Amino acid sequence: MSSKVLIEDLCRALKAEEKKMQDQVIHLSGQISYNLKIQKICEQQLRELIIEEEVVISKVNKSKIKSKKKSKK
Repeated sequence: MSSKVLIEDLCRALKAEEKKMQDQVIHLSGQISYNLKIQKICEQQLRELIIEEEVVISKVNKSKIKSKKKSKK
Protein backbone atom coordinates (compact mmCIF):
# COMPACT_ATOMS: atom_id res chain seq x y z
CA MET A 1 0.00 0.00 0.00
CA SER A 2 1.13 3.46 -0.69
CA SER A 3 1.57 5.97 2.07
CA LYS A 4 -1.25 8.02 0.51
CA VAL A 5 -3.72 5.15 1.00
CA LEU A 6 -2.53 4.61 4.57
CA ILE A 7 -2.96 8.30 5.38
CA GLU A 8 -6.46 8.32 3.82
CA ASP A 9 -7.41 5.25 5.88
CA LEU A 10 -6.04 6.90 8.99
CA CYS A 11 -8.02 10.08 8.27
CA ARG A 12 -11.24 8.07 7.82
CA ALA A 13 -10.59 6.21 11.06
CA LEU A 14 -9.93 9.47 12.90
CA LYS A 15 -13.11 11.05 11.51
CA ALA A 16 -15.12 7.99 12.59
CA GLU A 17 -13.55 8.19 16.06
CA GLU A 18 -14.35 11.91 16.24
CA LYS A 19 -17.99 11.19 15.35
CA LYS A 20 -18.19 8.56 18.11
CA MET A 21 -16.77 11.01 20.63
CA GLN A 22 -19.19 13.75 19.56
CA ASP A 23 -22.08 11.29 19.98
CA GLN A 24 -20.80 10.42 23.45
CA VAL A 25 -20.61 14.11 24.38
CA ILE A 26 -24.20 14.62 23.21
CA HIS A 27 -25.34 11.57 25.16
CA LEU A 28 -23.50 12.64 28.32
CA SER A 29 -24.81 16.18 28.03
CA GLY A 30 -28.34 14.83 27.83
CA GLN A 31 -27.69 12.55 30.80
CA ILE A 32 -26.35 15.48 32.84
CA SER A 33 -29.43 17.57 32.02
CA TYR A 34 -31.73 14.69 32.98
CA ASN A 35 -29.84 14.09 36.23
CA LEU A 36 -30.03 17.78 37.14
CA LYS A 37 -33.81 17.79 36.58
CA ILE A 38 -34.25 14.67 38.70
CA GLN A 39 -32.01 16.19 41.40
CA LYS A 40 -34.16 19.35 41.49
CA ILE A 41 -37.34 17.28 41.75
CA CYS A 42 -35.85 15.21 44.60
CA GLU A 43 -34.67 18.32 46.43
CA GLN A 44 -38.14 19.87 46.14
CA GLN A 45 -39.78 16.69 47.43
CA LEU A 46 -37.30 16.58 50.30
CA ARG A 47 -38.08 20.19 51.22
CA GLU A 48 -41.80 19.40 51.18
CA LEU A 49 -41.30 16.34 53.38
CA ILE A 50 -39.20 18.32 55.84
CA ILE A 51 -41.90 21.00 56.05
CA GLU A 52 -44.60 18.36 56.58
CA GLU A 53 -42.49 16.71 59.27
CA GLU A 54 -41.91 20.02 61.01
CA VAL A 55 -45.65 20.71 61.00
CA VAL A 56 -46.37 17.31 62.54
CA ILE A 57 -43.66 17.77 65.16
CA SER A 58 -44.98 21.23 65.95
CA LYS A 59 -48.51 19.88 66.42
CA VAL A 60 -47.26 17.08 68.66
CA ASN A 61 -45.23 19.52 70.75
CA LYS A 62 -48.19 21.89 71.08
CA SER A 63 -50.45 19.06 72.20
CA LYS A 64 -47.83 17.97 74.78
CA ILE A 65 -47.60 21.52 76.10
CA LYS A 66 -51.40 21.77 76.36
CA SER A 67 -51.65 18.44 78.17
CA LYS A 68 -48.91 19.47 80.61
CA LYS A 69 -50.74 22.71 81.34
CA LYS A 70 -53.99 20.83 81.92
CA SER A 71 -52.32 18.30 84.21
CA LYS A 72 -50.76 21.11 86.31
CA LYS A 73 -54.18 22.69 86.98
